[in-house]
Amino acid sequence: MVIAAADRFTIENSKVRTFSDFLIGFDKNPMTGLLALAHNEEAVKQSIKNLVLTQRTERFYRAATGSKITSLLFDPIDNITSLSVENAIRETIKNSEPRAKLISVEVAAHVTSNLYVVSIVFSIVSSPDLTFNMSLILRRVR
Repeated sequence: MVIAAADRFTIENSKVRTFSDFLIGFDKNPMTGLLALAHNEEAVKQSIKNLVLTQRTERFYRAATGSKITSLLFDPIDNITSLSVENAIRETIKNSEPRAKLISVEVAAHVTSNLYVVSIVFSIVSSPDLTFNMSLILRRVR
């Protein structure tokens, strides 16, 4: 059977890209005994969370990986710091997570609880028509 050149690039013949990472806790798959995997949006969510919570220079040989969120958590909780947290998250995702296309980041400061609630909306490059939400609670640790 001969396939025309144009038919090779149709939706039916194109491969769907999937992304996978190991789970954070290195859990085992109960059926196979191998390390369990997170796929697609769960893998990207896990990666974004790890990147945001990792300090720059914390990883050997990858000093630029991570964010400056930890240092911002000790600044006064106000609108200016909230904007700085938002910009740091945007920069981190843009520079370190090529699988995600960032749509929005919202940071809500809770002065009485000394924390920030972060809402991130993104899409995955392999399926740009789907959007995914994730929330993080950022709290300083003494």
